[in-house]
Amino acid sequence: MDTELQPSPDYRVKSCRAGWSLIELMIAMLCGMIILGSLMVVCVFAARSYLAIANYRDLDDRSRNALDTMSYDIRTMEVVTNFASNTITLVALDGSAVNYTWNSNTTAFTRTYTPAGGTATTSILLTNCTTLFFHVYSQRPTNSFQFPDTSSNPTQTKLIDVSWRCARAIFGAETNSESVQTAKIVIRNHS
Repeated sequence: MDTELQPSPDYRVKSCRAGWSLIELMIAMLCGMIILGSLMVVCVFAARSYLAIANYRDLDDRSRNALDTMSYDIRTMEVVTNFASNTITLVALDGSAVNYTWNSNTTAFTRTYTPAGGTATTSILLTNCTTLFFHVYSQRPTNSFQFPDTSSNPTQTKLIDVSWRCARAIFGAETNSESVQTAKIVIRNHS
């Protein structure tokens, strides 16, 4: 005789109809919410990081282009005719002039080029420029290797120091998506 135990038919029926208890359901929902919450945090962090890198690259590209334009202009000019911490005007040997101006209210950095006897054209070099400073110096350093400041007499300027910072907000808050540039540019055609 076969003595193996067979499950009773009542047990099979009950196991087919068995569901989760309320506690099991609540624990499963809690685990699911923790997993979804973690995924949302990772997605937001990844999106913010991607935007920061994209903004930084765009700001850096624009800053390099602005610096290239300024370097070319300044090196080909002859004399500084007007200077302030946020604006500088230079005149070339042929009488053409270029003016660089930063407006703190609009955060725009503009270039105005006026050919000799021609009409001025203005272009925006940078936007989102939060700070910008010009400094002017003589190129001959003192015995302590300091360049003498020529802001009181800008026509004696031979070296222009410019620095700026551009930044953008990510999700409404300013983060590390910034580009800081600084350069010292020598006027080559100085008389």
